[in-house]
Amino acid sequence: MNDIVALVRRCLAAHQVSGALVVAVSGGPDSVCLLHALWQLRHEMGLQLNAAHLNHRLHAQAEPHARYVARLCQRLGVPAIVEAQDVATYRREYHLSLEEAARRVRYTFLAEVAGQVGAGWVLTGHTADDQVETVLMHLLRGTGWVGVQGMAQAGPYPYAAGQGIGLLRPLLRASKAETGSYCRAAGLRPRQDPTNVELSPTRNRVRHQLLPALEAYNPRFREALLRVSAAAREQVALLDGLVDAIWRDAVSEDAEGLRIASDHLLQQPQAVRQHLLRRAVERTAGSFTDFEAHHLERLVAALEAGAGKLIPLPHGLRATTRHHALYLARLPAAPLPALGGECPLAVPGETRLDGWVVTARLVPAPQAAATPQKWRTYIAYQSGTPLWVRARRPGDRFQPAGMAQAKKLQDFMVDAHIPREWRDRVPLVCSPEGILWVAGWRLSEAARVGPAAEQALEVEFRPTGS
Repeated sequence: MNDIVALVRRCLAAHQVSGALVVAVSGGPDSVCLLHALWQLRHEMGLQLNAAHLNHRLHAQAEPHARYVARLCQRLGVPAIVEAQDVATYRREYHLSLEEAARRVRYTFLAEVAGQVGAGWVLTGHTADDQVETVLMHLLRGTGWVGVQGMAQAGPYPYAAGQGIGLLRPLLRASKAETGSYCRAAGLRPRQDPTNVELSPTRNRVRHQLLPALEAYNPRFREALLRVSAAAREQVALLDGLVDAIWRDAVSEDAEGLRIASDHLLQQPQAVRQHLLRRAVERTAGSFTDFEAHHLERLVAALEAGAGKLIPLPHGLRATTRHHALYLARLPAAPLPALGGECPLAVPGETRLDGWVVTARLVPAPQAAATPQKWRTYIAYQSGTPLWVRARRPGDRFQPAGMAQAKKLQDFMVDAHIPREWRDRVPLVCSPEGILWVAGWRLSEAARVGPAAEQALEVEFRPTGS
């Protein structure tokens, strides 16, 4: 027990941590060990502890886990915030893996708790075993030095929700065997998460299958990987210094986002280029979560190729190259209203959709020669033909005006540089002939008003409230 308490004490002192803290407590041995060690240090270190537990509603033991944490905190006299959220629904809504969905929901919850209690730090019970698994998973995905270094003991919060909050892992140099021994010596009876033995999550397969196989080749494989991780931290520190030295000359910020001077950056070694771009991505997106080494490689390749390149990135980021520079900017997360199901249009008349008012009126054909605006166009229309608005569907095809052949709507949207995050929200005006207008972008060949037409249908989309 004393070794763990001393380890936590040194970590808090090294990072000058005191005052109000939020401790993430799952109810497992690692987080229970951390909470109890902090509880022992509370007077000595001037700590105001606040435990936070999130019930993910993912297994039958979730409720007993939550009750256990509440009782433990009551016994220790530690305030506890215990909440439940539907991670499975969040996962489906955002098309994430279960692991990533749980992580996002959990860290957002912890940041909210920190804001409520005025804490500057969130503490988690990650151990050296977790570090080994993390580094190995990064290697499997194909990572650079930053991934090989694994988790930092202290650092900024991994999501924008925790801006200004620090994340601390005091047990990162302790093993799970040590946290288990601590709990037994302290008379604690932590809960075991039944999902830890399931083989569907990648981390569990790494833990139960891959690591034992690697230890058959080298019984001290974990120690070896931790040494590689420590060496990677030294390499990253060196790269940080090199990027610091060139950042001011290579990077500027204007209304379009971060501007990275390609001539200046391309003079640098490849490792420095990628590290600077990683920092630029982190600064623009708020974190590097969901980004991987191949994204940085694409950015470097775009810089080398010159102007005219567009690279969509996770989290609504987009990079463009022009005028000897790469611009990195965040697109609006939801610039268009979400569309519901298929909705018939009143022709002529006004139709209200979620977030839109659509007006359709017949006009003389010469008026259709006017230059269409982004959200207003003119369609060849035969009276009585039904029209409706919907979002895209798998397999949709579209023949853009002026083109001889139809193409997949997905391919059109990519070629038109419609950001991935927007594509499900782009309204499609349809008739029995197919898609007539990708609203805001392109009319179809079939909808073009011909020279012999006497009238046309003017269709205009206006955001609700405009």
